[in-house]
Amino acid sequence: MNSINYNQISYSDSLVAQLELVGIISEELSKYKTSCILIDEFAAEFYTGSFYRAKYITLLIDGSEETADTLLQEMEFIKKHGLYILDSSKIGFPVYIKIKRVLSQFIMNKFAIIKCRSGASVKIITIEEMLTKFILEYSMSYSFKKSEQIISMLFNHHENLDLDYIYSKFRENNITLILDEFIGKYKQLKKVAENESN
Repeated sequence: MNSINYNQISYSDSLVAQLELVGIISEELSKYKTSCILIDEFAAEFYTGSFYRAKYITLLIDGSEETADTLLQEMEFIKKHGLYILDSSKIGFPVYIKIKRVLSQFIMNKFAIIKCRSGASVKIITIEEMLTKFILEYSMSYSFKKSEQIISMLFNHHENLDLDYIYSKFRENNITLILDEFIGKYKQLKKVAENESN
């Protein structure tokens, strides 16, 4: 592949810059019939509007890991301890990418598409799947930080959520009361925010 002009993606907003980078990776992988989906920490950073800060980007690969490995090394990533690291001189800060080979096809169908400023498309696990994951984690730890992240996701995406889908996931795990509690908190905070802006 041609060398990347990293100056074109060195936005001051690290989230935007990293999405553009994933867009390039995704488009190049698609040429080799390999697709990737953003999951885990970086997906949470996107859905919380950077309230959650990811340590690295995790890409779920449906296709050849060898192809992804070759591509990232051609893009000047250095492989170290299971991570692909792009030097901070490229876009102003270091980028860490972790590759996971898909173990089950079901998750490859549960994604949304983000359009980057460059026009590239990035697949990302749905907000419903991320909220389900975070609420399940909260139910095991009752972490205040995790609760703030859940509320942040609700603030950013409540109007477009498929709540029926999320409730169906929680019926399987018998923790619908926790979801009800978070939706109640979100509505209270939204009401306060609306009153302050009037």
